[in-house]
Amino acid sequence: MNSPVATFVPCPNHPQVTLGLGACGQCGRNFCSDCLVRLGGVPTCAGCKQERLSELRSGAVELDLAGPWARFLAQFLDGLVFLIPGTVLFFSGFFLAARTLGQGSDAKAQWAVAFFAVLYVLLATVCVVVYEAMMLTAWGQTLGKMALGIKVVTLQGGDIRAGQAWARAGSRAAMNAFYVGIIDVLFIFSAQHRTLHDRLAGTVVVNWKR
Repeated sequence: MNSPVATFVPCPNHPQVTLGLGACGQCGRNFCSDCLVRLGGVPTCAGCKQERLSELRSGAVELDLAGPWARFLAQFLDGLVFLIPGTVLFFSGFFLAARTLGQGSDAKAQWAVAFFAVLYVLLATVCVVVYEAMMLTAWGQTLGKMALGIKVVTLQGGDIRAGQAWARAGSRAAMNAFYVGIIDVLFIFSAQHRTLHDRLAGTVVVNWKR
């Protein structure tokens, strides 16, 4: 669906704005950027939002799929969210393990180091899964995805359910734990850019500019 050509008339919601307007792809009326959202790649005004979402859910239109590199960068930004707390946790545990090394027997020290390593990995994995699942349940986006303007949706373009969000986050973590993560990532270069965790959860990632 092609958007009508915009003309320089005032925004109906913000009459003081007359420049840089865009046309709603449903009704053709002109609005400022604050009044339009991109649904399935088409600028849509608030009045046409439900109609557009109905079209997306019915599969009547093609989704504007997010590219692999935008998704990689979003994942990188999400990793930065955990950089500081993860670093603090790691060095705190390392310090405690070092103290145990200096005070106990070799066996006790080895047990302490092994316990810390396992605990750190488990806590980090749980935190990442909970963060991703809760963010996707609430908004369909993590902070990284918000920054890149992409969103996780159903195959029909609708909001995903909580079960899909947890399945997506949990399956990604499980595959990484069992060294299947590289295969999961490579699937992002498939026709619909759907990774294995997308396929298991029944989701797809689309461009979503607010």
